[in-house]
Amino acid sequence: MKVRAKVLTEPAEENALLALQCVLPEGMPADYFEFLRKHDGAEFCFTEVDWVRDGFDTIRIFSTDEMMEMQKQDWLSASLPQLLVIGTDSGGQFLAFDKRKSGNWPVVMYAPGSIERLTYTPVVDSISDLLTKYEERA
Repeated sequence: MKVRAKVLTEPAEENALLALQCVLPEGMPADYFEFLRKHDGAEFCFTEVDWVRDGFDTIRIFSTDEMMEMQKQDWLSASLPQLLVIGTDSGGQFLAFDKRKSGNWPVVMYAPGSIERLTYTPVVDSISDLLTKYEERA
């Protein structure tokens, strides 16, 4: 998978970031907030996608405003207590932290309603890894 395009936004406003920190669960990976201090959202588009292995051609990380709106949607956290949604594939899948592991939560892509046994596609071990893997390659 090669990065075709990337959009990295301006830093999040500090008051928006502090408000978000207050509503997100305890144990959030620190590198997530470091990312938002640099970029209030991002999008990576890929070419040469192996759909069986990867299952997505875009990764979009929500802005602080989008994350605040997501926290108001009680159905999502009730339906997916093991995940914390932080973005999308700009389609029907969710980019999320997998909270089932202690420590730094890995980032996965979740396909709701998938009839296959594996509905989670591993993306990277952390937001820092995502940036290392894709930010430099565009």
